[in-house]
Amino acid sequence: MTTNATQAEIERDATLLRDGEMSIEQQLDLTADDVLFCKAVVLEGLSQIEAFIKVRQPSTTNRKTLQQSATKYAGLAKRRKYMAYLQIQARAAVPVTALSIVKELEEARLLAIRVEDPKAMVAASLGKAKVVGMGELLGDPGATQTYEYTRATEPAQQADE
Repeated sequence: MTTNATQAEIERDATLLRDGEMSIEQQLDLTADDVLFCKAVVLEGLSQIEAFIKVRQPSTTNRKTLQQSATKYAGLAKRRKYMAYLQIQARAAVPVTALSIVKELEEARLLAIRVEDPKAMVAASLGKAKVVGMGELLGDPGATQTYEYTRATEPAQQADE
């Protein structure tokens, strides 16, 4: 009997969410502190302890006590669910394309040249080659062709200019 009631509640909540009548925060019965904590961890990249201190402002400064309290606070099911929801939303909001990957790898290659790290330079170059090759294998050779490849000048040449 309890399982059916729970299933009915889940279906009702899903309908309310789908129809926009109930936010995820309302469905999970989150407090303002819960929302702030979860957003601090997921979106701001704070550790659980840092987020706990930011939101709860505890009186203790004992690291072990703070760690235990933060872990317990983050471990509550509704907060874990909300953090998972925020992670999914954040992933959906950042589109990753072959072109964006190639651009990031080119930036990494240029940085490797500047700091004179040949292993990192080769790794970035190979990464670019893999992305371009994957686009061609998948039948989309134009996926990365719109990117203008530029060769970096050697660091010694840049100083002369």
